[in-house]
Amino acid sequence: MLDLLTLTITISLACLLAWQMVMKVRVIRHFRQPLPTLIEDRDCPRAMVVLCLRGGDPYLQQTLKLLMDQDYPRYLVRIVVDSPGDEAHEVLRQAFGETPPSHVEIVNLTERHSTCSLKICGLLQATRTVPDDVGVVAILDGDAIPHASWLRELAMPIVRGEAGVSTGIRWYAPRRSTLGGLCRFWWNSAAMAIVKQQQISWGGTMAVRGDLLRSGELRSRLQRAFGEDSVISGYAIEVGEPIAFPPTLVIVNREETSVRDFYRFDVRQLVSGRTSHKAWPSLVLHSLCSSLTLMYPLWRLCGLPVGALADIAFAVYCLILWAGELAQAQAIRAVLATRNETITGWNEFGRWVDSAVALMVLPGLHLLAVFHAMILRRVCWRGVWYRIRGPLSVTIERDDWAADSNC
Repeated sequence: MLDLLTLTITISLACLLAWQMVMKVRVIRHFRQPLPTLIEDRDCPRAMVVLCLRGGDPYLQQTLKLLMDQDYPRYLVRIVVDSPGDEAHEVLRQAFGETPPSHVEIVNLTERHSTCSLKICGLLQATRTVPDDVGVVAILDGDAIPHASWLRELAMPIVRGEAGVSTGIRWYAPRRSTLGGLCRFWWNSAAMAIVKQQQISWGGTMAVRGDLLRSGELRSRLQRAFGEDSVISGYAIEVGEPIAFPPTLVIVNREETSVRDFYRFDVRQLVSGRTSHKAWPSLVLHSLCSSLTLMYPLWRLCGLPVGALADIAFAVYCLILWAGELAQAQAIRAVLATRNETITGWNEFGRWVDSAVALMVLPGLHLLAVFHAMILRRVCWRGVWYRIRGPLSVTIERDDWAADSNC
């Protein structure tokens, strides 16, 4: 007769695995669907791309070059730089020379609100006057590298009337096998299913229908928010505007990161969800279940009295979970191959070992980040300290980038 604890653990693992596999299969099917036919030039409304910069991102030069090489027929680029002395200006001069192209506007951030993040300040300033003929407003991060058809793919669901918001998905693929980088890889891989299920847009690659972004209510919410993506997607859902995830819009991030920086990133993402999106309870529930489950080996080392069936169930759970993640990675590779883009493979034994270590470390780190985000009242992002008072209640306390460049 099986003891109650062993039976409970086995059933719990089976239920959690079934839930996760259903979401994972949906994501894989999403990326394996036939690629849609791109819209013709004549169907492309005038678009505007907003890029808010603070500091020099490692791949900013490449981002700017590819942004200029878009195959979209008519688009305006508005770049808002944090200050006249920001290092991003030097990168912009290297990319454009002293005189930017005619469709590029570069300004400094002057409309600084104390009740939202500086990135949102830049977004609000850039979109305060949107020409009436602009049908699509795209938002791009300095660490997002767009491919040639990026803007056309982003605008397509909006132009065809399928959605009010269109968004891409970030895929983290570090070049080297560092612990921090692989922790973020596993975090990113697991987050994709949640993002798709909960309809959470990503501000690094997102487009909004022009009239939607002109909404006074949305702009009012943005002026009180920490993260723009959660607010925009939440508002779109509230007013009945679908959110589209074009399967080709996978943006690869190859930056390297440390464990410390990954943890800070994780906490910031969770804080943004906590303050701006109704899916926060679901995010917490999923995080707690997944993290606690993967800490099972630690419980066994501490003497958890369970039968062999629980150990077998956990081993099967991990193997199937790993297989699902690798199947998802292969689906991503297939999408990237259509534009002749490759990512670091798993053909080295050392990478498999490092990845297994990261997978064991991640649950504890993420669990700590969840509890940290639940009680956190102050967060530092690019040298700016924000006071988090509650949903849509954010205040800038101070800006000490020069004093603490590690934020």
